[in-house]
Amino acid sequence: MLLILLVAIMVRVISYTPTAQATPLCRQWGVHRICIVDIQRSAKNYWEYRAVVTIDDQRQPKAVYNCRDRTRTIPQTGQTAPFEPAGVGTLICQILHR
Repeated sequence: MLLILLVAIMVRVISYTPTAQATPLCRQWGVHRICIVDIQRSAKNYWEYRAVVTIDDQRQPKAVYNCRDRTRTIPQTGQTAPFEPAGVGTLICQILHR
């Protein structure tokens, strides 16, 4: 009975612990301010990153950045485009893909 009570208390304490908020990684990249709001590296393809970014405080749709092929794919539309010379994909690959 005491064990059940302790487990219940532990669950309540853990559930009230605030989670850490991730601070976006921001860079001045040319004339634009680019912030990486959320990023995940692919477990299967280590050269791919799924990221949500803001460009000059305008949120962009989640995209898959392929550092090997230098392409960006938006999963919602299936649209694939090559990286721009000084764009977000180049920044992500230079900072994170080492």
